Amino acid sequence: MTEDMLIARWNTTRENYSTRSFTNPADRRNAILGTAKVLCDTIGEIDSGGHLKNRLYEELLWFLNTKPGGSPTPLISFPRDPAPKGLFPSWSWLKLWPVSWPALIEPLHGVALCMEEDESENNITSVRIEGPALELKLVQLVDSNGEVKKMQLAYSDGTLTNIQLRLDSLNLGEGLNITCIPLAWGCSNGMWYEQGMLLLRREGEYCIRIGVGFVPEHDLDVFRSRMDSEGERKMLSCR
Repeated sequence: MTEDMLIARWNTTRENYSTRSFTNPADRRNAILGTAKVLCDTIGEIDSGGHLKNRLYEELLWFLNTKPGGSPTPLISFPRDPAPKGLFPSWSWLKLWPVSWPALIEPLHGVALCMEEDESENNITSVRIEGPALELKLVQLVDSNGEVKKMQLAYSDGTLTNIQLRLDSLNLGEGLNITCIPLAWGCSNGMWYEQGMLLLRREGEYCIRIGVGFVPEHDLDVFRSRMDSEGERKMLSCR
């Protein structure tokens, strides 16, 4: 098997693994380490949480998938299964199950990512991200009865974006300031090529991940124009 085939198999293994249920959420990390140790000599260094260090642009774009295997009518219901807050970094795939990754991932130029280790704990706690960023605002879309239909991101002038959101939580309030950082190209729906974006919210000197977003390649003109006129290069640390 080629390296790319092994990485694809590793992602499939983790996707299947994330459908499991553990009495103790901390065991999510412990039980995956054996497989990670076997693969690390072939596909690159894997940290204690099962993250490929040399493919962070892909690792950070995981998203909740309640229909594992792509079935439109799964035989088993997979509800959101979040780990207790603070047990894993907000950017880690161990935080929220079940998860999937986009396919055919290719990194965007001009984005730098690296893990920052906490020497006192000998564990990875944050990811440093440097790249073009755009500040957006999270808004609620309501129906005629005043009930919230979905959440969406808006530009600084209030115009809604065309970013398809995959949020980590359903309990985010309206009006949150969100930093959007495009990371890579990929296919999250198996139909078209998209630009995948990491969505962050600042908490003090650090940021936390709130989800990811995707915009089809054929529908990127407006977003690119906004990024050129309103975006700026930033260096952020995500925990």
